[in-house]
Amino acid sequence: PLSPASVGPREYETYESQNALFSWVGVIMYLPSEDFDPTGFRREFITQSFKEEYCKLVRKVGEKYGLMCHWAKLEVSEDPSDPSGGVAESVRNRFGPEVVGAFNAARDLYDPRRLLSCSLLDQIFGPPSPEK
Repeated sequence: PLSPASVGPREYETYESQNALFSWVGVIMYLPSEDFDPTGFRREFITQSFKEEYCKLVRKVGEKYGLMCHWAKLEVSEDPSDPSGGVAESVRNRFGPEVVGAFNAARDLYDPRRLLSCSLLDQIFGPPSPEK
């Protein structure tokens, strides 16, 4: 159920929905190598365009149509003044407290020290539970 293509947890939908329609839209912003961009200007311009324009557009359209960005393209910040503020909360809301809780329980059981995790997952789903 943690796939961006999963349906729910809205009250009128279920994860078992047999009639759900999914589509993947890929946007690739290629970064030039240092050989072709020795100053780094183009890389920085593309990176900023991704963070400011692409992510903003996905969030705007996503709110209306229930879209979710691919995990690898999430730009997370808890700062409400940051253009990426609220992303972690929207991901948690997308899956709902039951699914997020089950995911974190599995993380606590199988990877309590979060060796297989990363800062992005910790920002979205929370840090490891205190050891008992």
